[in-house]
Amino acid sequence: MKGIHYTFVVFSTVALIGAGCASSGPTTQAPSQAAPTVNGKTDIEAAGGLQEAAFISMGVKGWNPSTITVKKGETVTWINEDPNGAHWPASSPHPAHTDYPEFDPKAPIAPGQSWSFKFDQVGTWRFHDHLNAPTYGYGTVTVTE
Repeated sequence: MKGIHYTFVVFSTVALIGAGCASSGPTTQAPSQAAPTVNGKTDIEAAGGLQEAAFISMGVKGWNPSTITVKKGETVTWINEDPNGAHWPASSPHPAHTDYPEFDPKAPIAPGQSWSFKFDQVGTWRFHDHLNAPTYGYGTVTVTE
């Protein structure tokens, strides 16, 4: 009986140590939990770093941030962090999406999901939530050279 108890204690200790070692390694964060942002860009991007992406949260209270500036060729990712339902970011005007027709996922983004769009046209592009316009409000992506 002592041998079985001893084996269980050793096995449990090894398992706990292994779990501790596994959790001490590098971790990754979801984009919504990334480093603080400036104009919707991480500190790395704002300082001219290598990262060429920006994030906009779709939450219970609307877009965060609602205004963002990116360079031509950069990608913006909309992340649905609203547990209450889907959102559909799309180019204005509502419901036609004709200002920048390609800027439209053509489907709702479910809670916990995201959609990315690479901006290849310089300009200021208003967007809205196709499912909840105008109550959700409008946002703006400004694309520079």
